[in-house]
Order: sequence, then structure tokens, then C-alpha cells
Amino acid sequence: MMKQAIEKLRNSIRSEAEAEASHILREAREQLVSMLAEAGREEEQRARALIEEERSRCDQQMVRDISQSQRAARLEALAARNRVLEEIFLAVRKEIQELPAERYGKLLRVWVRELDAPEGGELAAGRKDSGLLREIVAELNASRPPAARIKVSGDAAPFERGFIFRTPRFEIERSLSAWIEEQKREMAPELEHDLFRTT
Repeated sequence: MMKQAIEKLRNSIRSEAEAEASHILREAREQLVSMLAEAGREEEQRARALIEEERSRCDQQMVRDISQSQRAARLEALAARNRVLEEIFLAVRKEIQELPAERYGKLLRVWVRELDAPEGGELAAGRKDSGLLREIVAELNASRPPAARIKVSGDAAPFERGFIFRTPRFEIERSLSAWIEEQKREMAPELEHDLFRTT
């Protein structure tokens, strides 16, 4: 009888131990599943954050690349426009330099007549304009009082076309190169608008 009671007690302890072990194992499994799920969520969040960070970096790089490409294209377009305008004014310079003396002389006459020098002065001619300017000055001096006459200097101006006019009060340089540059500054915006109109 005692043996049976001990066996029963053993079976009861074993059964309780197995139930406790099963319970502990079940709790451990549930805890493990929960920990794995939490780790998965954290890993997924980290992966999303990394993906978002990389996407943002790529977007920023793409914006920088596009911006650099647009800037380079604008600079290239501006350089091309400047080359076209420069070619136009080089052609104008060449055409003026090849004008017959009679037609080119009209421009020089305008420049000389524009001189505001009631007390006269001295004119140093460009190397290629010396003879023509002597004729123009002689014509102009014929209608000016002796005190207002312009004298053509023996010194040459440091350029080919045009002149330098000096008085005790001031000096004026009228070279073809400077005049063309002045025309370019004045006319370039309008030419650019007409030539490169985008609308």
C-alpha cells in the first residue's frame, strides 16, 4: 500500500513537473516569438529609415546634378550668344574698315564736329586716318575763327582708326575700337532680344 502511495505521489510530482516544464516551455516560446516579432519590427524600421535616408540622399544628389546641368547649359548658351554677338561686331568692324574713304570720312566728320572746343585744340590721328583727318580738319577750320581752329599733331594716336583730341582742359579719345565697344554695350541687349527671342 505504501508502495502504491509512493508511486502515486511520484506520478503526481512527475505530472506536476511535466505540466510546469510544459508551461515554462510555452512561456519561453511565447517570449521568444514576441522578442523575434519586436526584433523584426525594429529591423524593419531601421531598414525603412536607411531606405528613406538613401532616397533622400539620392534625391538631393539628383537635384544637385540637375542644378549643375542647368547651370552648365545656361553658361554654354550664354557663351554661344556672346560668340554670336562678338562675330557680328567683328563683321561690323571689318566692314567699317573696308569702307571707301568717302563713306568712312562721314563717320570721322561726325566725330570731329561733335568736339566742343571753342578754344581749339590739337588732334592726334590714328595711323590709318592721318591723311583723311587732315582733310576733314582743314574743311572744318575754314569755317572756324582762328582762335578756335584745330591743329593736327605730328604725333600718332596709339591705334589705327580714329583720333585723340586734346585741349588744356580735357582730352577725348575717339577710336574705332572704342566706338564699336560703345555700340556693342548699347545695342547688345536689343540684338540679343531680337536674335535669341524665346517667346
